Amino acid sequence: ARRGPAAAAAAAAGRLTDTSVCDTMAAFAEEGFEDVSEDDKLAIASQYLLSSPPGEIKEVLADVKTFCADVLTDDVVAGVFRRYNNQSNQVVSSETRSVICDETTEIDGEHYMDFSSGRVVKVDQLEQAIIDDNVEDVEPIEVPGDLAEMREAVEAQLVEYVNGQYAKGTAIVNVAVQGEGLVVLISGEKLSLKNFWVGRWTTKFVINFNSKCMDGSIKIRVHYFENGNVQMTTDKNVEDVFLDFESAESLGEAVRAAVAEQESEVQDSLEEMYVNMSKETFKDMRRVLPITRQKMDWSGAQLQLAKGFASR
Repeated sequence: ARRGPAAAAAAAAGRLTDTSVCDTMAAFAEEGFEDVSEDDKLAIASQYLLSSPPGEIKEVLADVKTFCADVLTDDVVAGVFRRYNNQSNQVVSSETRSVICDETTEIDGEHYMDFSSGRVVKVDQLEQAIIDDNVEDVEPIEVPGDLAEMREAVEAQLVEYVNGQYAKGTAIVNVAVQGEGLVVLISGEKLSLKNFWVGRWTTKFVINFNSKCMDGSIKIRVHYFENGNVQMTTDKNVEDVFLDFESAESLGEAVRAAVAEQESEVQDSLEEMYVNMSKETFKDMRRVLPITRQKMDWSGAQLQLAKGFASR
């Protein structure tokens, strides 16, 4: 049977086994456990929500409300969604623009900076969507002229890179300004809940002009939950990647090359892991070949041959 999203999220946080959240809470009550305080309920519920796989936080919320709806007020839920959106670099969109949620693009709890257009957008954290793509009564983040040129050059190169490396329409790039440096944000996801799988890839790098170096991380989250609950979380921290540049144009090219190299290393390491898994990990779990010592013929030719002999 398919496990509920809340139980899946809890399992990811190391809190539950195969029992559902409701069954676990009911078992606690029957065994005479003391009532959980409202603060503890809120902490547990928040952990479930913040551990939600890509595209599943609303389903997790519906499950969690079955046992602690009293502490999940609208303001509390909006606050948790805000944290989740920023931590996971959630992409929010309208018909005309898209922005990556992050502490560097956030102005306040419901407004974000679209550095590409220089405009402020209003975001509905619960719906994870832009509801006003041109807010005029909120001051935008100021970008100095020299940084603006650098930012545009980096973004232009990375937009071209993402369009060539990611599936169409699955990822976007935002290059934000933080202090006297730049922050590169790449966020992409593919969701297929009806087929029981989801996945997200996020890349975040901070460019320091004083050291001419780039630091950051690459994170991957995948969840497959048909008749089970299989999750993969991969994090790679990157430090002191040197950027050789003398102009805005050469900076864009250097950042693109560095991002491509780091992302390719992550991709290659995953492919190597899966190849070795069948040769090493699975070998320790089960025999590689069946009792016949021959690989399975999936074409069905052997089965047809056996039927032929049986009919004689």
